[in-house]
Amino acid sequence: MISLPTIPAWVENAACASHDPELWQIKKDTPTRAERKTVEYAKAICADCPVRLLCLEDAIERGEQHGIWGGLTPAERHTMTAGHVERPDHGDLAGYKRHISQGTPTCEPCRAANATYQREKRARNGRAPRPRKTPVRRLAPISHGTHSGYVQHTKRKEVVCQRCLDAEAQYGRERRARAKGLAS
Repeated sequence: MISLPTIPAWVENAACASHDPELWQIKKDTPTRAERKTVEYAKAICADCPVRLLCLEDAIERGEQHGIWGGLTPAERHTMTAGHVERPDHGDLAGYKRHISQGTPTCEPCRAANATYQREKRARNGRAPRPRKTPVRRLAPISHGTHSGYVQHTKRKEVVCQRCLDAEAQYGRERRARAKGLAS
């Protein structure tokens, strides 16, 4: 008789439950660049998982040799159990630097940790935080004395100059004359 393994209760709450299981499978020890990006994507999902630590503990207890469990690859789990603990979570400066060095997109917790670090560093050095640059919108020059000049004045909610008012009146007269000529 074959005995089936029991599925732990925490699996129901796992973030990976709604994703393709292939995402967590590592094909070989030295993955290609595209495979590394897939691994980083899977790890980012694990980083926000409410049962990540339970998953990691379960994989370590079972001696799982394949796939990503608890946000760690088999090599990372091996390093962790060998006494060389590497932080598996995101949201610290080391996590941000890992993203940069591996060329993977930085997750929100790591970006926030880096921003906090940069603010604290500027405060320690006695520098004020850098103000955000607001883009300067350059307005096109108004071609006065034309219908388009009149339109530009009104779009900018400016007082319309006399030359543009005269041009708009002339434009209206010409338009009415054309419409009258077509109607006849």
